[in-house]
Amino acid sequence: MEPLQPTLRSESLPRCPICLECRSSDTALLLPCNHAFNVECISVLLRTLGQPSRQCQLCRTKLEEVRYAFTQEGDYATHRPGKGDERYSPFLRNDEIVPPGDDVEGLRRRLELRRLRMLEDYDPAPWTVNWMSVPAQEGDTIVLVSRTVALKLAQEGGVHTNSQLIRTLSLTTYNPYDPETLPFPLPDPSDFRRKEIAKAREEIKNCLEGLGVSRAFEELHITEPEYEVPCDERGLYAIVTRSVAVKRVVGQEATTTQETLAMREKFLLELPTIEEREEDPVLGIGRVEREKAVKMTRQEIQGVVETLPRLVQLRNFRGLDRGSTGILDAVGEGEAECLYCEEKHRNGECRLPWVQEE
Repeated sequence: MEPLQPTLRSESLPRCPICLECRSSDTALLLPCNHAFNVECISVLLRTLGQPSRQCQLCRTKLEEVRYAFTQEGDYATHRPGKGDERYSPFLRNDEIVPPGDDVEGLRRRLELRRLRMLEDYDPAPWTVNWMSVPAQEGDTIVLVSRTVALKLAQEGGVHTNSQLIRTLSLTTYNPYDPETLPFPLPDPSDFRRKEIAKAREEIKNCLEGLGVSRAFEELHITEPEYEVPCDERGLYAIVTRSVAVKRVVGQEATTTQETLAMREKFLLELPTIEEREEDPVLGIGRVEREKAVKMTRQEIQGVVETLPRLVQLRNFRGLDRGSTGILDAVGEGEAECLYCEEKHRNGECRLPWVQEE
């Protein structure tokens, strides 16, 4: 039996760089680099997620187009990663292929899914800023207040976004006559910021009162119910969780509070039915309250995303891809509402480091 002749002819039978076998008549030509592979071999890689699915496996050139299904007449089919409206090709993932009889909305969301997956994955190291550390002396006691903001973001293409915001406030007292216990040299009185000390004490007091704590304890951790929105107006699944951890040294003034705000967003390919979208409540929490929690969380994380890179002077900072996430949405007129103060600004704006430093 005669071996299949490759579509792209040369003096010797060319071999597929992946399987190292002679290329069959099912050849895939990658543009703009013009490297060729067996369709069956390259299709496995191009259906995966991540950077390998967006570049040539030989030269790492960014992939713009794949030509395949060549005919003797010189015709061929074209696949453009993340673009085009083809309903089927060997390079599409199963959930990107449009099934027969699918409606217009189904086609639109599958096209959007292909586009989102072409965005780069994003998983930087956590950003942490210890943006305030202020001392004061009260009689025979040194008081130190420290504030830290930390943010962790991860994005799989533009399809999934996970974010975690951690705010830490620590107020600790020291004996100035025992230098070995001091984590710093004795401060100059001109550096004292008594207003900050009073503000920190008030925040800690309000935190404990909000948790309903009146007794002595060493460690406490409270987690609120999950605020879940199975499908919002753009077809995103979102879930938010808040938790507060408090550590105290019993018998002295030494308290640390840590607030953690976490959100997970996911692009939904298959939209829930109207009945499922209107399901109310979820985990005993009404939809209006859940949607508000998601909106407030997006605004709060958005402010930190914009602020931290300036504070830590990140080099080559690319920023989060917009993708399907709502974190980078502009706050519309009438939507600004802060949970921490009575001002009408983006949620949490009053707690941003650059605001405090002004």
